[in-house]
Amino acid sequence: MSKADFVWNRKGVIELFKSAGMQDAVQRAGTAVATTAGAGYATDTHLASYTAICTVYPSDKESGLDNYLHNTLLKAVGSSGLNMKG
Repeated sequence: MSKADFVWNRKGVIELFKSAGMQDAVQRAGTAVATTAGAGYATDTHLASYTAICTVYPSDKESGLDNYLHNTLLKAVGSSGLNMKG
């Protein structure tokens, strides 16, 4: 049996992680979490140096307090149907 070598194409991986398709995928995931969390939660999608990022955050004081007291965003990630590992 022969041993196969694998070499990462770092620039290609970064290009993939910053692509429009990846931006769309993280936006859909963030929107699913914000929708599950309820009214008062918003999303922000942007490009970091190596990847697309979507942040879900409370957009007002009431939602911030709700998230602080009840871990609303953490529960929304669990119940939104996303498979998070790590």
